Amino acid sequence: MSLITTLHPILARRGLLPAALAGAVLILCSTARAGIITFDGVPTGSYGDSGMDATPDLTVDGFKFETNGKISVLNEGNPKPSIRIAQWSQSLYLSTASGNPFTLTSVDMQNDWSIQSDATVTGTYAAGGTVSTTILNTNSAKRVFVTFPFDSQWQGLSSVQFNFAGGVSNAYGDMDNFNVTETPIPEPASLVLLGLSGMMLLTSKRRRVPARA
Repeated sequence: MSLITTLHPILARRGLLPAALAGAVLILCSTARAGIITFDGVPTGSYGDSGMDATPDLTVDGFKFETNGKISVLNEGNPKPSIRIAQWSQSLYLSTASGNPFTLTSVDMQNDWSIQSDATVTGTYAAGGTVSTTILNTNSAKRVFVTFPFDSQWQGLSSVQFNFAGGVSNAYGDMDNFNVTETPIPEPASLVLLGLSGMMLLTSKRRRVPARA
């Protein structure tokens, strides 16, 4: 707070408090990065090694995709590239390359070799704890992608695991269109701007309140 206390009168004298408020809002609004991860620009082929390690099997749009085996990028049964987990007994792990928390909004999963395919999805919160659900593609036609939405519980995640072991089909894990939002933690400079903005609002409010006799 000492830095905020020091800067507040300086900015006030120079008429820069409104600019500080606008800057704080701009920084906070620009930190969240949302989008749908596709694999359109990723060459087809196999990625990764035989185990989990510090190097992700595949990184796309700032998100890491890791398995305890290999990931394949292919066009099979889909007009554009998707990813496949090489063996049904494996899991896919999703996280940000920066280590920031993120939100999972939806994902597409294909029913590959069998009429239906499923996966147990487990999210780990950055603050601790987990959330879990099962997604099941029962489309009557083979190799059809279905979009599965996730509710508001799937926010503030450090990682998400898609487990294809067991279940109703033991199918390969074919997935695409990961709808995610990265939410970086504000840097100290952003917090200082927010503190200045709050002091500006309090000062302005006090000036508008008439003194009592």
